[in-house]
Amino acid sequence: MSATKTLKLKRVFAYSVHNNLKNTAPKEFPTTGEIKETINSVLPALKEHIGGFVELLGKVEALQLKVTAKEFSEEEVKAKVDEINVAWKEYNTAHGSEVCEIVLSEEGFNTLRGQFEREGWGTKWTMNMDEYAEMMAAFSEAGK
Repeated sequence: MSATKTLKLKRVFAYSVHNNLKNTAPKEFPTTGEIKETINSVLPALKEHIGGFVELLGKVEALQLKVTAKEFSEEEVKAKVDEINVAWKEYNTAHGSEVCEIVLSEEGFNTLRGQFEREGWGTKWTMNMDEYAEMMAAFSEAGK
């Protein structure tokens, strides 16, 4: 069995990392090996801890399809968007700061850590210097 690393991140950070990696164009990755490791190891390990966010995102995507199909009036759309925003805020308030233990293979951890440290990548995963420092400390701790 290969060695594993446990990265302890707030749930909201796990969501941010997952969302940013998932939406990064393949051409931005330096190698196809890194793309494969991200798809096969990193994203599933993160997704395991962000089910509530994923569920709410599914509601957003479903609403977008219905809006595109013009199934709702403007007032109905606004009400549904407000409803999702309230649910998102409530979920984030209740669960966003919970610390998740994200278990990764050593290769998966090294891939994710390299992505965090890459110029222009990890800085997009957080909102401010305190959050960046918190995530940097989490990577340092898990890397021991």
